[in-house]
Parts: sequence; C-alpha cells; structure tokens
Amino acid sequence: MEVILVEDCSADGTLAHIRRLKQKYPPGWIQIIQLRNNVGPGQARNIGWDIANQPYIAFLDADDTWHPEKLNIQYHWMMRRPDVMLTGHGYKPMDHRDRSSSLPADWTAKRVSPRLFLLKNQFSTPSAMLRRPIAYRFDDGKGHSEDYLLWLVIALRGHPVWYLDLPLAYVGKAIYGEAGQTKSLWQMEIGELNTYMQLHKNGFILFVSLYFLSMYSIVKFFRRSLILSARRSFR
Repeated sequence: MEVILVEDCSADGTLAHIRRLKQKYPPGWIQIIQLRNNVGPGQARNIGWDIANQPYIAFLDADDTWHPEKLNIQYHWMMRRPDVMLTGHGYKPMDHRDRSSSLPADWTAKRVSPRLFLLKNQFSTPSAMLRRPIAYRFDDGKGHSEDYLLWLVIALRGHPVWYLDLPLAYVGKAIYGEAGQTKSLWQMEIGELNTYMQLHKNGFILFVSLYFLSMYSIVKFFRRSLILSARRSFR
C-alpha cells in the first residue's frame, strides 16, 4: 500500500538512485525522507513509522531482501488475529546462486514465550511485522540491539508475539562476523547488555534476572568470538 524510504545520509549515491526508482511507480506510492544528519537505524525507522498510514508496518534494511510472498502471508495471518501485536518469521542467508521462491506447503506458527525471548532475539529486523498504532518505538539513542529491546518491551508488556515458521526473508550478511554492523561482536555485545540494563531500569526484569541474562550473554559472546576466529583461520 505504501513504501517509505528513509535515506539516512548515505554517501554512495543512494538518494539519486531511489529518486529515479520513485519515478517508475505510481505517484504517491513511494515516499522519500531525506535526513539532514545521520541518526542511526532506530531513529530512522521511527521517522518512517510516524508518517505511515497503514495499520501494519514492516522494516527492510538496505542489505536484506523479502520473499515475494512475505507481506501477503504475514499480513493476512495477523488480520485474522487482531490480538497479536508482533510477528516474526524465519530467514535464510542471502545466496545469489539459490534464490528459490518456493515455500513449504505445511508450516506452523507458535506463540513466543517472553522468557525464551529474553535468552535470544528470535526476530531479525526484516522478519518483523507489527501493528502501527502501538505506542512503543525503537530507542533513538541505541545503535545496536535497538530492535531486540523493542520486541522485548512488547512481549514483556503482555502483548501476544508469534513466530511463523517460514523462511520469508534473506539476510545479506551473517548474524555475526561479517561486514557492516555485525562486524563488531563487542559492539553487539554491549548493545545486548545495555538492552538488559534498560529492561531492569524500567522494571521489566529483576536484578537476579539481569545478572543471569548478562552472564549468559557474555558466554554467548565468547563462543561467537571463538567461532569467528576458527572461520578466519580456515580461510
């Protein structure tokens, strides 16, 4: 129904490219928001979110791709369940050699437990779809784990969150260890620890939970670091 492109001060010709792209489609369908200062992913998404007019909203970062049926499947599933505030789904790594659009005939959906969600971010950003009118937003000041914080706030507030077991997105880089934001494992780790701190500060989790989750997160960080080191040694 509408496409909102937030241009967050790119220096690679993106603005000129999307202006040309806009001319190829019906007037008004693509909106371009050109930001004067680089504000980061959370605030950039919030700016687009605030001018959206449709009842549902989804996010697509520059290096990710949606399956052609992603919006159709996810939108109609949520339309039939007006109590569900947020859904996510599976994804695959981007592979230009195999971009099959076929999907499994049988798939399942399950409600996400907030406790399990605290242990792992189960939704990559391009997998998420949520109801636009909800009051929550991304934290403007966070540059890492801002999506995880938002999903957790929604879940811990008691809103139903569901996972659709379908690979409806392709991510352009590995979750960790590749170029872009995921390159710095330590920055990602700081972002996740900050997410838990904010949840504790705002009364969502107790101190004992903060301690356990922080220790568990640090263990995951060291495990990922070892895996990344092993990858590099075999290259």
